[in-house]
Amino acid sequence: MTPPPDTLLHRWPGPFGGVPPWEAAQPERFVELFEQGIDHAQAEYQRIPEQPEEPCFENTFVPLETAGETLRQLEAVFWVHAGNLNLDPMPEIQKQVMPMLAAHRDWVKQNQRLFQRIERVYRDTDLGELSEQQRRLVEDYYLEFVRDGARLDAADKEKLAAMNQRLAVLHADFS
Repeated sequence: MTPPPDTLLHRWPGPFGGVPPWEAAQPERFVELFEQGIDHAQAEYQRIPEQPEEPCFENTFVPLETAGETLRQLEAVFWVHAGNLNLDPMPEIQKQVMPMLAAHRDWVKQNQRLFQRIERVYRDTDLGELSEQQRRLVEDYYLEFVRDGARLDAADKEKLAAMNQRLAVLHADFS
């Protein structure tokens, strides 16, 4: 799937992995861009557990590393505006965007099928066969998902998501 057609949601050209197109940032478009970016990221994450092949490092963790890249780029530009240019519309935009991002993160971390693939590689792979960096990546993802609620039952996941939403709203209000 190609990224949504917007400069902020495309791979950035330039050195060091790309340079943000600051001139393309229009605060009034952030909410719309985040909606597009989240939809795109969720489609990328969803493809990982839909693979018919048995979970392994290459078909689970390699795609995990790149899923949501365009959304992370958009976040980088957004947080510069929210932190350094926090004038006029930005506080209100931040109040809309932060709960959207919290819901997205919960959607990823509480995606049972995605976590099952991660856990399967973590438990069933001889981690000694992986490089030190690969082993660390598998362990970090597994622990991060567990800490963020992947092993909770449905009711507790709902409670956690509600708390994360509330925290996102409070953080936006406070900042």
